Amino acid sequence: MITLLTTLCLFTTVNTEMSELHVRTVRSGSNVTIKCDQNMDNDNKKYLSWYKQSSGKVPEYVVRSFQGIRYASGSNDGRFTVDEETFDLTINAKNEEDAGLYFCGKVKANVVEFGSGTHLLYQGLHHLLTLL
Repeated sequence: MITLLTTLCLFTTVNTEMSELHVRTVRSGSNVTIKCDQNMDNDNKKYLSWYKQSSGKVPEYVVRSFQGIRYASGSNDGRFTVDEETFDLTINAKNEEDAGLYFCGKVKANVVEFGSGTHLLYQGLHHLLTLL
């Protein structure tokens, strides 16, 4: 299975048309929804993915939709959900490990196309104390 996934990744091209990068700061334990800016026609809904890139790491997928079936990454413990119509990503009870860059992408003819991304920042208790 890993060999198959690696092979598929080798034959997939990435196309970025990022026009802007949104920045969101959220507190520990709160929920956050990140908008997917992809065109939501019926064909695109079949092949959508959410990717996260943590500082110093390679991007990893969070949730994928392939022909209407949703696949979650191994690190998804039920906190990540997507809206059926808009493919917006909601992170429930956000924690520090959720900080990073999030991108919604669509796969078309083995090319992953990303739109604008969202840099999600974590505001923990120690940040709040320094502001007081």
